Amino acid sequence: MPAPVKYGSEIERNLRSEANFAPRMPRLQGKGHLRKVRWRDNSRGELQVTPSSNAFLMLGAVPNTSWLTDCLETDEKGFIRVGHQVSDTSAFPSDGRPMELESSVPGVFAAGDVRSGSVKRVASSVGEGSIVVTAVHRALQLQR
Repeated sequence: MPAPVKYGSEIERNLRSEANFAPRMPRLQGKGHLRKVRWRDNSRGELQVTPSSNAFLMLGAVPNTSWLTDCLETDEKGFIRVGHQVSDTSAFPSDGRPMELESSVPGVFAAGDVRSGSVKRVASSVGEGSIVVTAVHRALQLQR
């Protein structure tokens, strides 16, 4: 799936490099450090070998949440809405709102790339996971 135009043009303009979106990357090659990237161009089906000392991977740009759409509120791209983004709060007690990373279903949380509005970075996802642990403890206390 092609990356949004803003990413492709920014990367190519600022890094003075070639950007390949949606390839299959079967092999990174080198000894001690990266020397070549072997990948399949999905648009032409051709195997390519490109000399390279760097490879940047962007994963998680398309959420795998289609199975949740009847259960949790998602945005137009399929990312899970949490906290103040949740528009239907009918599952919560009157005048209740979801906690910061809580979805439209009380006690169900979303963190990391699957969350609407996330920055799609590993460190942020790890931090959000830590926050969710605390939120789960709080949700469990409220149920007692």
